[in-house]
Amino acid sequence: MKQHILIGLVFLVGIGGSVYIYATRDAARKNAALLQARAHVAKQIEVGSHRVTQEMERKAREVARTAAAELSAVADDGVVMTLADVTEQGTKPAVLIFIKDKCPCSAAAEPYYAQLHRAYGHALNFVGVIDGDLDVARQWRSFHDTPYPILCDPDLAIVRNYHVTNSAYVALITPQGIIETLWPGFSDDLLQEMGRTFAAKAGIDPVPLVFQDAPAQPYAGCPFFLD
Repeated sequence: MKQHILIGLVFLVGIGGSVYIYATRDAARKNAALLQARAHVAKQIEVGSHRVTQEMERKAREVARTAAAELSAVADDGVVMTLADVTEQGTKPAVLIFIKDKCPCSAAAEPYYAQLHRAYGHALNFVGVIDGDLDVARQWRSFHDTPYPILCDPDLAIVRNYHVTNSAYVALITPQGIIETLWPGFSDDLLQEMGRTFAAKAGIDPVPLVFQDAPAQPYAGCPFFLD
């Protein structure tokens, strides 16, 4: 009897050790990918590429305070979501985060948007929008540990309807279905601005956040191919 118990304990310890090793390797792989993505962003900034242009800013301002287009898309859990679902039937603001698959800019921005979600996700609904099918959405969410659902937009219908040209754009939608703000990229200042805006929309004090290694200048992600 004791021998059986000992064998069982050894087996469980072995399983636990294997799980720990796998989890450690998985975390290391994800961290390496994030560092590579941030290095890519830093290189693009160095050569003057991917900067948010005045034209991007102008178009984003024009979109602000216009009606959000209706949407209907499959989320990574296989459930179809509409604009009403995203805003919880008009009772909650929503944040749409636009993702381009295999885009290092989106990968670099992901942890910053996750920080904002941790701070304000209880008061606003965060939803990603990716330019791929269900498998793509699931793979992205699994690899990046995205804490919010991701909608599939393989034909870029949502991207077009929300006047998005590049990845890492962020749209704030009011409960009434109005695009209150469209941010054409990210930077430390823009991320801080998002946080203050989300806090004001939720009626709470801003949460102090530090966005480690965020770009100093507004940075737009890789372009979606809209032609």
